[in-house]
Amino acid sequence: EKSNYFGLMIIKSTLQPGTVDIIEKLHPSLRVAYVPEFLREKDAVEWFGDPDRLVYSCNKGDEELLMQVFNWIGPEVPRLSMSNKEAELGKLAHNAYIATKVTFTCEIERLCKLSNIDAKNVMEVVWRDRRVNNSSHLTPGKGGFGGKCVPKDTQALAKLDPDVDSLLHILHDRGGEKSVHERLM
Repeated sequence: EKSNYFGLMIIKSTLQPGTVDIIEKLHPSLRVAYVPEFLREKDAVEWFGDPDRLVYSCNKGDEELLMQVFNWIGPEVPRLSMSNKEAELGKLAHNAYIATKVTFTCEIERLCKLSNIDAKNVMEVVWRDRRVNNSSHLTPGKGGFGGKCVPKDTQALAKLDPDVDSLLHILHDRGGEKSVHERLM
Protein backbone atom coordinates (compact mmCIF):
# COMPACT_ATOMS: atom_id res chain seq x y z
CA GLU A 1 0.00 0.00 0.00
CA LYS A 2 1.23 3.49 -0.83
CA SER A 3 2.31 5.63 2.10
CA ASN A 4 2.50 9.38 2.44
CA TYR A 5 5.40 9.04 4.86
CA PHE A 6 8.74 9.85 3.26
CA GLY A 7 10.97 10.09 6.33
CA LEU A 8 13.33 7.55 7.79
CA MET A 9 11.77 5.18 10.32
CA ILE A 10 14.34 4.26 12.99
CA ILE A 11 13.64 1.14 15.02
CA LYS A 12 15.35 1.05 18.43
CA SER A 13 13.66 -2.07 19.85
CA THR A 14 15.11 -5.58 20.12
CA LEU A 15 14.04 -7.60 17.07
CA GLN A 16 14.15 -11.20 15.98
CA PRO A 17 16.67 -11.66 13.14
CA GLY A 18 14.90 -11.11 9.82
CA THR A 19 12.31 -8.62 11.11
CA VAL A 20 13.62 -5.56 9.27
CA ASP A 21 13.96 -7.57 6.05
CA ILE A 22 10.31 -8.63 6.37
CA ILE A 23 9.21 -5.02 7.02
CA GLU A 24 11.14 -3.86 3.94
CA LYS A 25 9.64 -6.63 1.81
CA LEU A 26 6.07 -5.91 2.95
CA HIS A 27 6.52 -2.12 2.64
CA PRO A 28 9.09 -1.47 -0.12
CA SER A 29 8.50 2.30 -0.12
CA LEU A 30 9.24 2.56 3.63
CA ARG A 31 12.75 3.70 4.56
CA VAL A 32 13.87 1.70 7.61
CA ALA A 33 16.95 1.88 9.82
CA TYR A 34 17.64 -0.41 12.75
CA VAL A 35 19.66 1.00 15.66
CA PRO A 36 19.49 -1.35 18.65
CA GLU A 37 19.81 0.09 22.14
CA PHE A 38 22.55 -1.10 24.49
CA LEU A 39 21.53 0.32 27.84
CA ARG A 40 21.92 -0.75 31.40
CA GLU A 41 18.48 -0.49 32.99
CA LYS A 42 19.75 1.13 36.18
CA ASP A 43 21.69 3.79 34.23
CA ALA A 44 19.62 4.06 31.04
CA VAL A 45 19.72 7.86 30.71
CA GLU A 46 23.48 7.99 31.25
CA TRP A 47 24.13 5.11 28.86
CA PHE A 48 21.87 6.65 26.20
CA GLY A 49 23.79 9.90 26.44
CA ASP A 50 27.20 8.23 26.48
CA PRO A 51 27.05 5.02 24.40
CA ASP A 52 30.11 2.84 23.88
CA ARG A 53 29.14 2.06 20.26
CA LEU A 54 26.48 2.87 17.68
CA VAL A 55 25.28 -0.25 15.88
CA TYR A 56 23.07 0.32 12.85
CA SER A 57 21.71 -1.07 9.62
CA CYS A 58 20.09 0.93 6.85
CA ASN A 59 20.19 1.48 3.12
CA LYS A 60 23.39 3.26 2.08
CA GLY A 61 21.32 6.18 0.78
CA ASP A 62 19.95 6.79 4.29
CA GLU A 63 23.23 6.47 6.18
CA GLU A 64 24.09 10.18 6.11
CA LEU A 65 20.65 11.15 7.44
CA LEU A 66 20.85 8.48 10.14
CA MET A 67 24.24 9.80 11.27
CA GLN A 68 22.75 13.31 11.43
CA VAL A 69 20.04 12.03 13.78
CA PHE A 70 22.79 10.69 16.04
CA ASN A 71 25.18 13.65 15.63
CA TRP A 72 25.17 14.23 19.40
CA ILE A 73 27.27 11.07 19.80
CA GLY A 74 30.95 11.95 19.87
CA PRO A 75 33.32 10.97 17.04
CA GLU A 76 35.30 8.73 19.42
CA VAL A 77 32.32 6.34 19.64
CA PRO A 78 32.67 3.52 17.09
CA ARG A 79 29.96 3.31 14.44
CA LEU A 80 29.28 -0.29 13.44
CA SER A 81 27.42 -0.55 10.13
CA MET A 82 26.12 -4.01 9.27
CA SER A 83 23.29 -5.93 7.68
CA ASN A 84 19.86 -5.97 9.29
CA LYS A 85 20.21 -9.58 10.45
CA GLU A 86 23.71 -8.97 11.85
CA ALA A 87 22.47 -6.00 13.90
CA GLU A 88 19.38 -7.92 15.08
CA LEU A 89 21.39 -11.01 16.06
CA GLY A 90 24.15 -8.84 17.52
CA LYS A 91 21.68 -7.29 19.95
CA LEU A 92 20.41 -10.71 21.04
CA ALA A 93 23.96 -12.08 21.29
CA HIS A 94 25.00 -9.13 23.45
CA ASN A 95 22.22 -9.75 25.96
CA ALA A 96 22.85 -13.50 25.95
CA TYR A 97 26.51 -12.80 26.70
CA ILE A 98 25.55 -10.57 29.63
CA ALA A 99 23.22 -13.32 30.84
CA THR A 100 26.02 -15.88 30.52
CA LYS A 101 28.41 -13.74 32.56
CA VAL A 102 25.80 -13.14 35.26
CA THR A 103 24.83 -16.84 35.32
CA PHE A 104 28.48 -17.87 35.59
CA THR A 105 28.97 -15.49 38.51
CA CYS A 106 25.85 -16.86 40.21
CA GLU A 107 27.10 -20.43 39.75
CA ILE A 108 30.49 -19.57 41.26
CA GLU A 109 28.76 -17.75 44.13
CA ARG A 110 26.64 -20.84 44.79
CA LEU A 111 29.74 -23.06 44.85
CA CYS A 112 31.45 -20.63 47.20
CA LYS A 113 28.51 -20.69 49.61
CA LEU A 114 28.62 -24.50 49.62
CA SER A 115 32.25 -24.33 50.77
CA ASN A 116 31.99 -21.19 52.94
CA ILE A 117 34.32 -19.25 50.60
CA ASP A 118 34.19 -15.50 49.85
CA ALA A 119 32.73 -15.28 46.34
CA LYS A 120 33.94 -11.68 45.86
CA ASN A 121 37.55 -12.75 46.30
CA VAL A 122 37.08 -15.66 43.91
CA MET A 123 35.49 -13.49 41.21
CA GLU A 124 38.16 -10.81 41.61
CA VAL A 125 40.65 -13.47 40.49
CA VAL A 126 38.56 -13.74 37.30
CA TRP A 127 37.85 -10.09 36.47
CA ARG A 128 41.41 -8.91 37.17
CA ASP A 129 42.66 -10.93 34.18
CA ARG A 130 43.42 -8.69 31.19
CA ARG A 131 41.80 -11.22 28.83
CA VAL A 132 38.42 -10.77 30.52
CA ASN A 133 38.12 -7.10 29.55
CA ASN A 134 39.07 -7.37 25.89
CA SER A 135 37.88 -9.10 22.75
CA SER A 136 40.43 -11.93 22.70
CA HIS A 137 37.87 -14.57 23.74
CA LEU A 138 35.02 -13.02 21.78
CA THR A 139 36.56 -13.29 18.31
CA PRO A 140 34.81 -15.84 16.05
CA GLY A 141 36.81 -18.35 14.05
CA LYS A 142 39.24 -19.33 16.75
CA GLY A 143 37.35 -22.49 17.67
CA GLY A 144 36.80 -23.80 21.17
CA PHE A 145 39.15 -23.64 24.09
CA GLY A 146 42.09 -26.00 24.21
CA GLY A 147 45.51 -26.28 25.77
CA LYS A 148 46.34 -28.04 29.00
CA CYS A 149 44.87 -25.82 31.70
CA VAL A 150 41.43 -24.65 30.57
CA PRO A 151 39.95 -28.08 29.69
CA LYS A 152 41.40 -29.62 32.85
CA ASP A 153 40.24 -26.77 35.08
CA THR A 154 36.71 -26.54 33.66
CA GLN A 155 36.37 -30.28 34.27
CA ALA A 156 37.72 -29.89 37.83
CA LEU A 157 35.27 -27.05 38.53
CA ALA A 158 32.36 -29.16 37.27
CA LYS A 159 33.41 -32.01 39.57
CA LEU A 160 33.09 -29.64 42.54
CA ASP A 161 29.52 -28.77 41.57
CA PRO A 162 26.83 -31.15 42.85
CA ASP A 163 24.25 -29.59 40.48
CA VAL A 164 24.74 -31.63 37.30
CA ASP A 165 22.49 -29.25 35.33
CA SER A 166 24.58 -26.16 36.06
CA LEU A 167 26.41 -24.06 33.51
CA LEU A 168 29.70 -25.28 34.96
CA HIS A 169 28.99 -28.84 33.82
CA ILE A 170 28.20 -27.66 30.31
CA LEU A 171 31.36 -25.55 29.82
CA HIS A 172 33.74 -28.43 29.21
CA ASP A 173 31.38 -30.37 26.98
CA ARG A 174 30.25 -27.47 24.78
CA GLY A 175 33.31 -25.21 24.64
CA GLY A 176 36.19 -27.61 24.01
CA GLU A 177 37.93 -27.58 20.62
CA LYS A 178 36.75 -31.09 19.70
CA SER A 179 33.11 -30.38 20.58
CA VAL A 180 33.03 -27.06 18.73
CA HIS A 181 34.66 -28.60 15.66
CA GLU A 182 32.21 -31.54 15.62
CA ARG A 183 29.17 -29.25 15.91
CA LEU A 184 30.40 -26.99 13.08
CA MET A 185 30.57 -29.89 10.66
